[in-house]
Amino acid sequence: TNVASVNLAAGVITATFVSKVLDGKTLILTPTFSAGTVRWKCSHHADIKANYVPKTCRNAAPIAAAAAVVVPKAKKKGRG
Repeated sequence: TNVASVNLAAGVITATFVSKVLDGKTLILTPTFSAGTVRWKCSHHADIKANYVPKTCRNAAPIAAAAAVVVPKAKKKGRG
């Protein structure tokens, strides 16, 4: 697989690619809601080749320019 992990936090989906494919870079999908419709805003590292992201995300703003997207890391569950 090309994806190392997928995180869901507050509706934002963050997919992190494996290091062998894209050196751990991420693709972020942020939902927006309007009139009962969900639309997805894409952002990703600027140096990801277009063929690695969905076609509808290929003209998306790079992550550095999408400062409003903040995805908290999931907390690890401790033992017992």
